[in-house]
Amino acid sequence: MKLMSTIGRSRDLGKNAKLAAALAAVLFSVFGLTACGEPGPGKGADDTAATVNGVAIPVSKIDQIIDRQLKESGPSAPQLTPVALTAARLKVLETLIQEEAMYQRAQKERLIPTDDEVKQALQTQIQQSGMSQDDFQKRLKDFGQTEDELKADLKRQLAIQKLQDKITALIPAPTDAEMRKYFEENKSQLIAPRGVELSDIIVDPANNGAADDAIGVEAARKKADEIVAALGSNADFATVARARSEDVTGLQGGSIGFFSEDRLRQTFPAEIGVKIFAMTVGQMTQPIQSQDGRLHIFKLNGKREQSKDLTFEEVSAEIAKLITDQRKQVVLSALLIEAVATANIRNSLAEQIVAHPDTFGALRPSPLTNPKPDAGTPAQPATNAAPAAVTNTAGEAQPSGPANTNARNAASGK
Repeated sequence: MKLMSTIGRSRDLGKNAKLAAALAAVLFSVFGLTACGEPGPGKGADDTAATVNGVAIPVSKIDQIIDRQLKESGPSAPQLTPVALTAARLKVLETLIQEEAMYQRAQKERLIPTDDEVKQALQTQIQQSGMSQDDFQKRLKDFGQTEDELKADLKRQLAIQKLQDKITALIPAPTDAEMRKYFEENKSQLIAPRGVELSDIIVDPANNGAADDAIGVEAARKKADEIVAALGSNADFATVARARSEDVTGLQGGSIGFFSEDRLRQTFPAEIGVKIFAMTVGQMTQPIQSQDGRLHIFKLNGKREQSKDLTFEEVSAEIAKLITDQRKQVVLSALLIEAVATANIRNSLAEQIVAHPDTFGALRPSPLTNPKPDAGTPAQPATNAAPAAVTNTAGEAQPSGPANTNARNAASGK
């Protein structure tokens, strides 16, 4: 029996997801704040897309960000026309301006992390990713970064996080009256539905670069059988998942969360959903193949047989977090607006486009608009990555938005 390919996919559990997520965690600074500074060797004033209080953001760096995103999208990436490239450049530049303004605000408030803090943060990210030092160095090289460059970028990202933490720490906790008011106004939606709590160990026959990677169908089935045998000998599911699952969920012991009955029906074929709901808590499945060829071993961690109305006591902590997060979003949006508004910004790219709309600002030549190479022609590796969104302490994206998403959306005309 095969599962639909949406299993895991809807949770960003695609091929290479474990390494991709690990890399995103470890190298999140590579995806952010790497495009600012004085023009480097071989770059003149015409390479400057914008300045923020005199700090230059070069067009060449913006193009590197767009180029990486197009290559990571694979064959489905759109061929950029001059219009699409200009739109993508503007979107990416907008984010980089916002991030540079935020970093300079952190500098002004003396929130720059020490070298020891940066080093510790990097080591923590590597450990949490589950990557070995060799894997980390290899992936770092793939991203065209040295460790020193990575630390410099991480230093900037941590500075912005410190600034956000300082501001949001002043937000008062919601009162009991405020929480009860929210509860009464939303009582009809505060229902715990029927559903199941699941964990999943995934074995992927594709070459995903994991340390314990099963490559090929035969190797994948053999590994899955080994895992089932270990679990049958009372091995801890979460421990096995962390050690052997070839998916990002392995980092969290295989937990994939709660599936309501509706979500279970949408994610799994009907017969699989029925089978899972019929299992007893603690029971595990044999390997089940999804349409993408991956093998899944599920464990039922919990089950709610009937939906129930939640009491205030049961949801008060969640309500408090929701109200606080809403307030954080507003405050951090205001912080971003204020940081940009008080900075001396010149967007030379936008000025050129407005001055020369017939030629899109005499568009700086870029290989991004060249015809795509044939399928048999290997693509050249990108030398940089896209900037990440400015995030709050809960990891929630702020209005700056990730340049990688902006670039992709702009390139596709969204």
